[in-house]
Formats: sequence, C-alpha cells, structure tokens
Amino acid sequence: MYWILNGMIHDGKHNGTVNGKHYFYTMHPNAGSFIRPDKLGPFESLESAARERYLGDSEKSLDQQLIREAQESLQASLNLNKIMEQNMRIRKLEQKIMNMPLELGWQTSYQHE
Repeated sequence: MYWILNGMIHDGKHNGTVNGKHYFYTMHPNAGSFIRPDKLGPFESLESAARERYLGDSEKSLDQQLIREAQESLQASLNLNKIMEQNMRIRKLEQKIMNMPLELGWQTSYQHE
C-alpha cells in the first residue's frame, strides 16, 4: 500500500497513476508523489511545523521571556506585600505609643514651660 502526497509545490514525480490505475489527480503533470508507509515518520500539526520552521529558537526565548516577566511580577507583588505588612506594624506601634500613659516627670517638666 502507498500513501499519497499531493502538495501545492510542484516538485513531485507522479500524476497519480500507477500501473494504469489512477489514485489521484494533480493540477500539473508530475506534481504529486507516492510515499511508502514505512518511509513516513510521525505526523505533526501544521501549527507545530510552522512554529518549528519559522520561529525555531525564538519561541523558546519568547517562553523564557514570559516566564521571567511573570517571575518579576510575582516578586514585585511579594515585595509590595512585605512593605504593606511593615507599614501596618508601624501604624500599630504608633497607636501603642500614643496610648501609653505619660510619665510623671515628663508631665511636670512639660507643665512648667
């Protein structure tokens, strides 16, 4: 059994006829090809083939860039949370200081001024 490859590029060797039997038609003579099944490799999608051919390593660097940006964003968020926690501690400390009773010595020196 043979598989049929009929592409848009006119680089084949057949017109779809083998031993007088017509398996497929081509728009141009000798534009199609027959391929033996044992010569076929695993199939890939058009998208993955196009990515591999036209993006190549740039897709990997794009993925790495996206990961790096996501990590930076996460780090910035963590830093912001730390700052907010520190501000909250400072506010609580300020409230405690404001609510502390005044010492007697300070009150008397303050009253004399």
